[in-house]
Amino acid sequence: MPCGISLIPGSGVANSALIYQIRPARENDASLLFPIARDFATSFEPRPDALVSSLRDILDNEAAWLGVAEATDHLVGYVLGFDHCPFYANGCVSRVEELGET
Repeated sequence: MPCGISLIPGSGVANSALIYQIRPARENDASLLFPIARDFATSFEPRPDALVSSLRDILDNEAAWLGVAEATDHLVGYVLGFDHCPFYANGCVSRVEELGET
């Protein structure tokens, strides 16, 4: 049973000029996530179609959590995390796989 990564919906982080809303990602975020993921990548050349496919898989995966940081009408970052249950931990732990920002 996955531990689940939780976040209080609608929590905001204030900046001197902007307010960022942190929320779970949605399937229609793909085109907004692509530029951030493309700029984050160093070993591969991301493709929009592959991102859409991966996004669907991530959103369907109970052990995954993808959150986005949104400022007004655009995304400024994302965090992708996963739960897993290693033997050494005597239970479930979570890890951040990617942290991308503009």
